[in-house]
Amino acid sequence: MDTQEYIAYQRSIKSYRDIKSGEISSYELGLEKGEKLGLEKGEKLGLEKGVESIIKNMHKNGAGADAISAMTGIELAKIESILSK
Repeated sequence: MDTQEYIAYQRSIKSYRDIKSGEISSYELGLEKGEKLGLEKGEKLGLEKGVESIIKNMHKNGAGADAISAMTGIELAKIESILSK
């Protein structure tokens, strides 16, 4: 292998490593975004389930839908929907 071939070989190795490094970085970035999105969705779902549970417990303890709406600020239609489940 002469000097020019060796230089070309080294450049091709560097290019390959740069591409692989970019692929790994892109993969890691995608993974981070996916985890963040999953956590946000899970947090939102958990919060919704908690609100539903509170509304059902308030109703079970004698509070009417109107009173629950007044105490929580949640629309009456949403409360009625939750209670009908």
